Amino acid sequence: MRESHWISPSVCIQTSYPSIKRYFVATTHKMVTHHLLTGSYTTTSLFLLAFDTVAKTLSLNQTVPGFGLHQFVTTNQARDHVYATTMSEPPRIFSWSVTPGKKFTHINTKNVSK
Repeated sequence: MRESHWISPSVCIQTSYPSIKRYFVATTHKMVTHHLLTGSYTTTSLFLLAFDTVAKTLSLNQTVPGFGLHQFVTTNQARDHVYATTMSEPPRIFSWSVTPGKKFTHINTKNVSK
């Protein structure tokens, strides 16, 4: 049986690839799986990835419907809400609630004022 534990805020990795945010850690004995939520400049979806540190594998857990090219993704401290900006006109910020079972529900969309 796998338990999920929310972790403290982590750093968003800025590379030439889509930005990746460590989301939470699931542990079972010595196996550790890091879940990463990422956006992309080429698709409107968000992707929940799983990295198994023992097997050294990266897999796609789920695709979360998005609303634009999400270049920045972050969470609140409790890790029960996700926020993402989009490259759109006007610029927008989107929010989702997240259950411990990793179910994403879109909550709101707001235009970003200048």
